[in-house]
Amino acid sequence: MLLARREHIDEVVRTPLRNEPNPDYRPPPPPVKPWSERHPGILYTVLVGAVLGLGAATLSFRHGPADVASKLVMPRYFTLAESQRLLPEVERALRDALFHKAEYQKADEELDSNTERIRMSGGANVDRGAHLAVRARRDTSAAALKEALARVEQTGAVVKDLDIGLIDFLAQYQGRDVYLCWKLGEERIAWWHGIEEGFRGRKPIDEEFLKGNASETPN
Repeated sequence: MLLARREHIDEVVRTPLRNEPNPDYRPPPPPVKPWSERHPGILYTVLVGAVLGLGAATLSFRHGPADVASKLVMPRYFTLAESQRLLPEVERALRDALFHKAEYQKADEELDSNTERIRMSGGANVDRGAHLAVRARRDTSAAALKEALARVEQTGAVVKDLDIGLIDFLAQYQGRDVYLCWKLGEERIAWWHGIEEGFRGRKPIDEEFLKGNASETPN
């Protein structure tokens, strides 16, 4: 009996506790982040969150909403003639986006007002049906806004500032990337600027630019 008890004790002593570290354990390697997260700077993705937050809608510059998945799109280069042909289609989508953004904002403000009224009343006399209807209208407008911006993106154009209707088309001039620039209300595309210059750096498109742009489009 004593021998059996001693063998049992020895076995217990030899058995490592469950919470003791295993000397042979090697932690698994950290998960590899998606390519889009490791290289966010070269994404062309619509960031609708910035638009809904009253900021500018852009493509890979500030680029939101969280519900838009990161999607890699190869940049497209344009000549002036190519971008000019696309302008009516881009303008229609841009005007739709502006309309749906305004509708979204109105519904969102109404929801905020209703929420505050409910809070002040302690939850009494809540018209749940009306509140849900406003929320549904806001969500519908958000989806329509996203779709309108996607239509612009599909053309290859870049929405630089939705509020003022500012659009850029990627082009090349003298061996460098530039933008053909157009603003809602302008009759045609008549300006260009460097990638880093922005709207204030716009220059008129002249004959010299046209010759370089027509011969240096890599698409």
